[in-house]
Amino acid sequence: MRGIRRVSALSFAGAQFNFGPGDADVGNVSTIAVPLDLSKPDVAEPGENYPFELGLTLAGTQGLHLLPLARHTEAALAAPWPDPGFDGAFLPAERRVDANGFQASWQALDLNRSFGQHWQQDAQHGQTVGTAAFGVTLYQPVGVYQQNERAGKYGVLFIGLTFVAFFLFEVLQKLRVHPVQYLLIGLALTTFYVVLLALSEQIGFAWAYLAAAAAVVVIVAGYAAAVLRSRRTGLSLGALLALVYALLYGLIVSEQYSLLMGALALLAIVAALMYLTRKVDWSKLATAN
Repeated sequence: MRGIRRVSALSFAGAQFNFGPGDADVGNVSTIAVPLDLSKPDVAEPGENYPFELGLTLAGTQGLHLLPLARHTEAALAAPWPDPGFDGAFLPAERRVDANGFQASWQALDLNRSFGQHWQQDAQHGQTVGTAAFGVTLYQPVGVYQQNERAGKYGVLFIGLTFVAFFLFEVLQKLRVHPVQYLLIGLALTTFYVVLLALSEQIGFAWAYLAAAAAVVVIVAGYAAAVLRSRRTGLSLGALLALVYALLYGLIVSEQYSLLMGALALLAIVAALMYLTRKVDWSKLATAN
């Protein structure tokens, strides 16, 4: 009801009727209604078909859903929105979605519903009627804040991977790194997400991501080169961290394949760790520590 901005008069049986607030809800949904006295001969004759028409302007709605209250319900929706989400009790019988928008059509019979053509209007049956709704939700593609939220969700994983990479360099090159140095690396990695959020509000997500990732890679690589006393090791760690951020960016911007990409990347990382540490004597290393 809150989304209605304009509603025309109802054209029915050659006459015009104005809508008003409904006296009762249908399926726990507020209604507008037109009172019709079907007992009058000039309104409707039994067994005859009468076309009806109305114009409705909606605004501020996230979707449009219909209740199949007729014995045979057919509906068709089209809109210049390229990211629809079809949901409800019935999926479209036919649909077409492309960059210019979508078209979809539904068919529903009274046999497909869990209630008959007549029902008792109470809380229980009203809830049952509402479950038969079908339609489309206007899905909002991933925006700046959603992308930042997705980056934060993967944050713990990628910070942990960076620590693992740093630890591997320490073990494989037989170096000692103090826990405070790990703490500083962690602080540098966590500032990435703060800088990303602040910059994305000003210059867009892609450029903000590039700037924040480049800054963190340079800082961590330079610090690692100094701590591990090897410029080559610092460059290697920086290249690895850049690869991690590239993978994270792919997971963020991908809407359909992020789970697949994440699963394959995690499998490849575990395999690489097992390969690199296959000759490490962990018992001897623990005794030395």
